[in-house]
Order: sequence, then structure tokens, then C-alpha cells
Amino acid sequence: MTLKEKAIVETYTGVCMLTGDDRVEAYKYMAEIMGRPVFSHELADQRVVDELKERSKHDFVSICSKKEADDRLKAMKPVLKERKSLSFADYENGTGECILNKYIYFECPSCGGFVGEKYSHINRVQHKCEYCPKCGKAIDWSEKE
Repeated sequence: MTLKEKAIVETYTGVCMLTGDDRVEAYKYMAEIMGRPVFSHELADQRVVDELKERSKHDFVSICSKKEADDRLKAMKPVLKERKSLSFADYENGTGECILNKYIYFECPSCGGFVGEKYSHINRVQHKCEYCPKCGKAIDWSEKE
């Protein structure tokens, strides 16, 4: 589920779906549908809550029935990416060296979000996500090991 979808569900149901820095998404969505900023103290007013629920109803129903939700459940293979960077090591004897680091990682085929990392010295996928944390797309790891 994307952050915007979580904001929609939270606005319609009143169940807290976003925490920490992601809370801003809920307030951005509420401001979008109300046409003005909504402040946290207003959420204690039942009239404001009812109006938010009414205005978010269409978006909530579309989340529940949209085809994209079904498409996200169809797993796709992640995209293999490689990145190189330099690091410098200084030693106690006054010498040093420049080291070329190579990172191999996987991106979501839908949005490009980080979904896994491959350690070359172990030669297997580590930190792999079954779903993209950014867009919610299912990831198929069947041939990546």
C-alpha cells in the first residue's frame, strides 16, 4: 500500500495508518480534499471528521476496487543495478590507499525503489523485500538466488 493510499484509508476510517515522518502525507491528503489545511486539533471535532470521511469516500472505494491493486499482487522480477564508489583508507604508518567499492542491488521494476542487495563475497541476495516498500509491488525472487 502506498503512502497516499494509507492516508486515504486513515482519513476515511480514522484508523492511524501513518506514523513518524509519514504523518505529513495524511495531512497533505486532508488539505487536498478539504481545500485548506487541516490541523490535528480539528480531528477532535466530529463535524470535521464526518466531512473528511464523506470527501474521502470516493478515493477509499476506488482503492478497494481498483485494478492496480490486483496488478501489484502479480510478482515481477527485480531489476539488477550496480554502483561503484571510491573510499580512502589512511593507515597509522602514514600511507593510505584508494579502494573501489562495488555495490550490487535490486530495484523495483515498477517504481525503482530499493528492494534488495547482493553481497559479492557471499554471492547471495541479502535484505530482500517481498514487496516494494515504496509502491507495494510484489517481488519475485525465484531466480535471483
